[in-house]
Amino acid sequence: MPDAQNESIHELTEVEQVMVSRFANRFYLNREVELEEITAILHAARHAGTGANVQPWKVYVTTGAAKARLTDAIIAAHKQPAQHRSEYSYFPDPLPEPFASRRREFGSIFYGSMGIAHDDVASRAAQTERNCR
Repeated sequence: MPDAQNESIHELTEVEQVMVSRFANRFYLNREVELEEITAILHAARHAGTGANVQPWKVYVTTGAAKARLTDAIIAAHKQPAQHRSEYSYFPDPLPEPFASRRREFGSIFYGSMGIAHDDVASRAAQTERNCR
């Protein structure tokens, strides 16, 4: 019979490894993703935890001209935020401390690493646009 304590430590190590190896990609490569890769990602994603297991998400995969039209539409909407309301607020408004300070610090580090000043709204918007391409 396996040692339950050692098994739990092993499982924690695997979870911890996944967490510390996480990479938040802020750009995309201009290459086609193989259908097998997409299928594997969707297979794993279906196990993502959600409140009461309601799985409130849909997946649409686009390629070619359809992807280009979608990308253009997303960027156009991003450039006109007053005309496009989010379905929900990602952050509470106002964002309380210590979270507001953490968000500002991350923004300073993230945009600063690209030479974008806090008050350079145009360059920050251009960087966000690159996230969609």
